[in-house]
Amino acid sequence: WGSFEIPNARLAKRMLSQYARKDFSRSIADFNDSADQFQELPLYFLRFFGMTEVEKVIDAMDYAIYVYDVQHVLLDNLQFMMGLQ
Repeated sequence: WGSFEIPNARLAKRMLSQYARKDFSRSIADFNDSADQFQELPLYFLRFFGMTEVEKVIDAMDYAIYVYDVQHVLLDNLQFMMGLQ
């Protein structure tokens, strides 16, 4: 997963809440169980944020495909990656 608009920590927090179908900002009940289940999902995050050189992103995707056998890559908001916002 590559998000160039939202930092990974914030994105993962949102994804966990959506996965669990719970708002953990209101109650942390079941947080540990949900987090344990979520971390078992085959998700990998690119470590880029904001404007980034295309070659660096492609290199990171190639590496993830080779090392982690990644089959799908999601790039969110390319306008931020290209610095066009």
